[in-house]
Amino acid sequence: MPGVLDKSLPILKMTSKGQQLDELVVSMNEAAMPLAKLLLMNAIKSMSITDAKNILRGGDTSMTDFFRQKTSVELGQK
Repeated sequence: MPGVLDKSLPILKMTSKGQQLDELVVSMNEAAMPLAKLLLMNAIKSMSITDAKNILRGGDTSMTDFFRQKTSVELGQK
């Protein structure tokens, strides 16, 4: 969920609209899946040997960090 809505979710869920909010989140995630798949595939295709080494030698979040670095700008634009 975008900014303010994400922060408001706990309060809104206490109202009678909790089920509708859950459905909204699910539908947003389903709509985002094709875009996310494309962004992740492009990130993998652009991976260099150095990127792969950094992922293998990195910590528990090295793969997440790689994807964040490669996709965050375009994801923010979309």
